[in-house]
Formats: sequence, structure tokens, C-alpha cells
Amino acid sequence: MGSNTERVEINHSYFSKNLTNSKYEVAKIINCSDFLLFPSKADNLPNVVLESLACNKPVVAYDIGGVNEVIKHKFNGYLAKPFNKDDFSQGITYVLKNCKKLSNNISKDKYFKKHIDENRIKKEYFNFFQEIINN
Repeated sequence: MGSNTERVEINHSYFSKNLTNSKYEVAKIINCSDFLLFPSKADNLPNVVLESLACNKPVVAYDIGGVNEVIKHKFNGYLAKPFNKDDFSQGITYVLKNCKKLSNNISKDKYFKKHIDENRIKKEYFNFFQEIINN
């Protein structure tokens, strides 16, 4: 999902969706997918990766920025060597062959479920801003 129309040559079929602001549409698309391809070359901790994991969907991504803080290589996704298209393609193959196992790992990952909770994060932001206002 996104606004980049660049076609990437990979040896697998996929579909691309233009950017949407609806969190319900994002969840619907993710839940209709087997896994997420996240070929970003620069990102810190992207929401779509967190959303994919929250839907128990594995992620194939480059090992850049904060992505490796939530993607555990071959546990809940595949971290390809940065900007190596062949390794990214190998990641797709790996996830295709192991999708069910990876999805099960995600659903059992208590750390992720505990720390990536929308209501908990909202509360932490609220408390953070309250502290700033009060000081």
C-alpha cells in the first residue's frame, strides 16, 4: 500500500494498493493477505509493519531502521540484507513456505501483544503530553 508506482522485479505475484487513511480498510486488506512486503529503504518503525503483526501476518522487510525491533528473523517474518533484492526475494519464498508457522509464532508472541496495544500506546502518549503541560 502506498503512493509509489515503481514496479519492482521479483519472482512472485503480488498486488499493490494506493495509500488509504482508513484504518479499517488497512486492516481489511492486511487480513485478506498472506503476508506483508515492506521494501522501504528508509523508515524507523512503520505503522503498517505493526499493523501487519497485529493481524498475525508475517512481514518481509529490509533490515533497516527500527524494523528489526519488531521483526524477528525467521520467527515472525524475514529480514533481508539492506537493499539486496535477491535476499528480499528469498525472504518472500521463505515466508511463502513457512507462512502458517510464522503466523502462529506471531499469535503466541506475548511480548508483542503486550507492548503493541493501541489503548496502551494512547494512554502513554496522553500521560507524556500531560507531563509536558504540567512542567
